[in-house]
Amino acid sequence: MDTPTEHVRQQMLALQPAMHLNPQKWEQPFQTAWQPQFCAATGSPESDRAGNRALWVDTMSRWPHIAAADGNCLRNIQKWAVESALGVFTSNYRGVETRNMDRSWHDRTKYQAWAPAEKAETPNATARAGVKFALGQGGMRITDRRDPDELDIDLSTDENCLLREELADICKPGANSELHSHHSSAQGFAGEPTLLGSLAKLFNNYFNPCVPVRPHHIVAGSGTNSCLVTLLYKICDPEDGVLVPGPYWNGDEVDFRTCSSVQSVLVKTEKFTDIFTLNLIPKMEEAMDNATCRIRALVLTNPHNLFGQCYPQEVLEACLKFCQRREIHMVSDEVYAMTTFSCAEISDPTPFISVLSLDAGALQCDRSRIHMIWGTSKDFGVSGCRMGCIVSQDNRESIVGLAASPKAQVSSPSVLSTTALLSSPTLPLLVALNSARLAESYILITSFFIRHRIDYIPVNAGLNIFARLVPNAKTCEDELDMITTLKENGVVVRGGGSYHGTLFEKGWVRISFALEEHRLQEALHRIETALHLES
Repeated sequence: MDTPTEHVRQQMLALQPAMHLNPQKWEQPFQTAWQPQFCAATGSPESDRAGNRALWVDTMSRWPHIAAADGNCLRNIQKWAVESALGVFTSNYRGVETRNMDRSWHDRTKYQAWAPAEKAETPNATARAGVKFALGQGGMRITDRRDPDELDIDLSTDENCLLREELADICKPGANSELHSHHSSAQGFAGEPTLLGSLAKLFNNYFNPCVPVRPHHIVAGSGTNSCLVTLLYKICDPEDGVLVPGPYWNGDEVDFRTCSSVQSVLVKTEKFTDIFTLNLIPKMEEAMDNATCRIRALVLTNPHNLFGQCYPQEVLEACLKFCQRREIHMVSDEVYAMTTFSCAEISDPTPFISVLSLDAGALQCDRSRIHMIWGTSKDFGVSGCRMGCIVSQDNRESIVGLAASPKAQVSSPSVLSTTALLSSPTLPLLVALNSARLAESYILITSFFIRHRIDYIPVNAGLNIFARLVPNAKTCEDELDMITTLKENGVVVRGGGSYHGTLFEKGWVRISFALEEHRLQEALHRIETALHLES
């Protein structure tokens, strides 16, 4: 027997050819037989006949393309109608301005101007292209990640392992004590109220916001990466672009294309240090003017996830003004915000300044286009909790739309452990301890570089450092051979070729140093052995 969903699909398929030839017949089946089933599928009230009819007509007129993208008609209708009612358009086909969250559901369903059918590109198709792109990226090492060697020491993933014992003492009791009362669905629409309150308190205490952060400014999500791609999905249409100052990891491009159907547009500078100066602004203007797609946002990571430095306030303010002038969103990924540490090699370090601390009103910038992303994975080393959040202080429609995403669901153990961590009276001590241990690990690894005359780029934030392990490397093959040799000796690093916009010579790698001392020492010993360095 056909399932109800398949029954609906088959009847719509049978009806579609006649209605495709004669649009006037669209309303008859809707009024006679489909109104109750349609409303049941979408959750729309039967009393809203005009709105339902408009949605029905658009659905049927686009049915060939819906079917091509996904055979489950009922799911597409439900996804479209329910999320459109919240001001979020996430269907499997492309329209004009379909995801602008300031447009009403009625306007989108009744008056939407669709792209020509033969030119329509679905987000599903874009996502499939993104998957193919990911499979073609040598630096992604998908096979290696699927079959890891337990004996390897992974220095390619920026994990923070320096607080694990202390975190276990806080998070385990917190999760266990309240888990029995959190087996049902979360109480809050945008996240558990206690979690949102703890996050707001954290931001007010450590991020120095110009406008105090309130719980209703925040949407929790399943990790910072999920939060980022969900935000881009909501503010962009398929094949729109976002500006990303280089260099950046090519995995970001894969995520943008696969999960958000968005293109990353590299902002190239003469020197990598230019991204921390006002020289960045004309390069962003140039990148936007020369882009082959519509640009909808600027994405900054502050502190920078590759070069471990913070953006100065004047550069952040200039970026805000640029976004205001070009009418695009400013997205600040601040997942490394609390990883700054003392570094003797940087005499005048730039302190971390959150985009939340900037006075958007004084800068005459629209705060509704300013978004900040943060999570516990890097600052506290709890990547496995998959807990991130988006802060958008003056865009209630964005908050509602983001909260409707499946990626906004956070597991109860993650909620409880994160809430316990952020509300712990020892939190200030943990922040200071994290900074001190990062400084110790940095001294350990840079002493190794200095002893072996290895060039590196000093950092005072983040979990990684760039070093040129093979100074005589001339080609990509030379770099790959070095990475392979290290892998064969039990150490995994990420080559400089895995990053878009790098201006380095060959032979550079990114190394994570936020490991326990004995593991980092062992990893350095293996590098010494693999590359035949003098001990």
